[in-house]
Amino acid sequence: MSIQHDLLLGMLSLSLLAGCTASEVIDGGAGGGGGAAECSIPAMDRITWSLSAADGTTFSSEDPAGEAGDPPTQRSIEGRIVSSAPGEITIDSCAPDADCDQALTTLTLAASGLPDVLVPEGAFVRFDFQAQRERSGYGDYDDYTAMHLTVENLSEWRGLSNPVATDDRVWLAAHERFVTGGPNALTAAFDPFTVERLDVCFSTEAGNPVYALRFSMADASPSSVTLNAGEEASIHITGAHAGDYTFRNLRSFEYAEPGHEFAYWLAFSEAP
Repeated sequence: MSIQHDLLLGMLSLSLLAGCTASEVIDGGAGGGGGAAECSIPAMDRITWSLSAADGTTFSSEDPAGEAGDPPTQRSIEGRIVSSAPGEITIDSCAPDADCDQALTTLTLAASGLPDVLVPEGAFVRFDFQAQRERSGYGDYDDYTAMHLTVENLSEWRGLSNPVATDDRVWLAAHERFVTGGPNALTAAFDPFTVERLDVCFSTEAGNPVYALRFSMADASPSSVTLNAGEEASIHITGAHAGDYTFRNLRSFEYAEPGHEFAYWLAFSEAP
């Protein structure tokens, strides 16, 4: 499925080489649809990921679990980062002072530009995760697993002070094709930020609207950043989630219904 779907996306990008790029069109205010300027799809990056939960359940972008059309899987845990390696974190939801066996959840994540250290070892965090097997509408290779996740810092956990940081920073957020219930289907109720999609241009050849993504967060400077696919930018936050963050738009277009080809990540980069 994954290889065939990648081939499809590659064919789409090759069919859109004519015309202007999204960055050339967005300043002109073109919208998706009839009469809008045509453009190419400027980036096709994706997130590869896997999750191994404490109960033995596994999820992966490469090996879909469940049946297409099943209700979304939703998990929310609090715990301590007991292992942090490049592109991988392990969370133990058994507190250090509790009389319990380890309850380990391991997340692996790979994407263009993503920092090696996702969350530092020892931090107390809240991990919110959603995943769903979907159908893209393309016959034998139409199954995939979409996901949306956020890792937020906890100032304390079960009465223990966080040894790494005691603020409310967002360590990590990632979105890969998951149609959320939030605005623009790009953020979830648990996210302390918003991501909007903005019409950029349209491919009449392949029927693909192309978008930019606007990221915003309370007490942000600048108040928001707008990125075309393949671009990343830094944004400074004061207040509750203070710090410097990096936001990257990996992919932002549609090619068919449901065709939710959106992917991005957000990572904490520096304390204030």
